Amino acid sequence: MAEARNRVNTDRDVTAHAETTLVRIVERAGLLPQLASGVVYTSCEPCPMCVGALFWSGSRHVVFGLSNARLVDLCFESSGERIGFEVAAREVTSIPPIHFEGPYREDEAAAGHDGFWLPGG
Repeated sequence: MAEARNRVNTDRDVTAHAETTLVRIVERAGLLPQLASGVVYTSCEPCPMCVGALFWSGSRHVVFGLSNARLVDLCFESSGERIGFEVAAREVTSIPPIHFEGPYREDEAAAGHDGFWLPGG
C-alpha cells in the first residue's frame, strides 16, 4: 500500500499531481505489479495526464471522489475565468481500459477545494 499527495506547489513541479506522485513512489519501490492488481483511490477524478500515468503504470481500477466537472466549477484563473479539463477520465480510452468509479462523496471531496482556486485564494 502506498499514499501520495499533490506536490505541485511543494516541489514546484506542475506534473506532481497526487496520481503521478503515487506512480513515482510505487515504481521506485518496485511495486508496480501491486498497483496493477489493486485499486487507486483519489480525492479528485484524474486529469488526462494522470490517466496516462496510471495506464502506463499498469493501474486498471480507479475510484474517485470529486468529479472533474465539479472541480472545474471550483477553479478560476486570476482573470476570474474558469480553468481546467472538461474531459472525464473515462473518456480517455485505452486498451486495456481503466475502470473508473465515481464520483463518490463529492461534497466532502469538494470541501478542500472550495475557495482555494479563487483568484487570490
